[in-house]
Amino acid sequence: MIHAKGISILAATGLTVLGLGTVASATVSLVFSPPAQTVAVGDVVSIEVYAVSSSSSQPFAATDVLVSWDSSFLNPISYSNAGAGYSWGNSGFLFPTLNGSLYDGNAEWSGERQLSGPFPIATSSGLKLTTLKMTAVAPTTGTSVSMPLTLSGRSTRVFDSVLPNTNILGSVSADAIVTILLPTTHVLGTLDLQDTLFGGAFTRNISGWVKQGTTTVSSFTVSGISGSTVAFSNSIPGNFTGAATLEFDGSSFLKRRIDIVLNNGTMNVGTVNLTNGDVDNSGEVDAADIDQAIFEFGSTSDTTADADVNGEVDAADIDIVIANFGAEDDS
Repeated sequence: MIHAKGISILAATGLTVLGLGTVASATVSLVFSPPAQTVAVGDVVSIEVYAVSSSSSQPFAATDVLVSWDSSFLNPISYSNAGAGYSWGNSGFLFPTLNGSLYDGNAEWSGERQLSGPFPIATSSGLKLTTLKMTAVAPTTGTSVSMPLTLSGRSTRVFDSVLPNTNILGSVSADAIVTILLPTTHVLGTLDLQDTLFGGAFTRNISGWVKQGTTTVSSFTVSGISGSTVAFSNSIPGNFTGAATLEFDGSSFLKRRIDIVLNNGTMNVGTVNLTNGDVDNSGEVDAADIDQAIFEFGSTSDTTADADVNGEVDAADIDIVIANFGAEDDS
């Protein structure tokens, strides 16, 4: 039976007495966010946990959140309360039943209210409780992190702020899906477009490829180059590893080929020098290039015969061709 004193306390909370000790409280659902994410092997996976009220707001006293995951893809579990919407009196993996090992694919995170402070309040937009963290250890097209209702005699629960030991849990989250990729290889460096001035308004574009044998595993373009040197970078999917070639070609520059090894890491190849003078893009600096530069002599159009990119085909461009006469593409 509810005493008169108890009724006045309940009335002060704004809750409605239904009779014989039952009280109308809003339910509080527990939700994972984001619902899906893609990471690379070695990355830390962060999954935030929110308390969402079925009404505008609902105080609660504590919560237990069961978590289950595939330990062959994600391990171990930890947590961080940084950025949480409430400062817990006590929180973490508090109870030993599921927390004897944080590597075995199950755990229980708990949050308990401040003993002399305010209650946490779930809202319709969600109160952030904590952030669960796991390390991605193997690639997969999708592995689930779930929130079971019960596990090994423990339950996912939200405890009412008024009636002790009353569970006001609404629903538990749908699984959070984590896709894990092999880490990419990041190739970076600097192109040196030799014998260029860039004195005019024109720019140059250089195409790049990463190949394994005859298979192109990645392609990119360094575009709008307006100086003799320019940085480049490219990311190669992690499923490609081992020996490869990095190739560059474009404008009046001969093709350059560099041997690299795709290692799922960052590779700085340094400065790549591009030899100038192949104005007809034949793969060799020869008499035909001299002839074309002479034929276009005086042109102020954007043309590969303007080898030094000073805005005009002039004697300097012919000199560049002659200086590099006989040079060929990398074989």
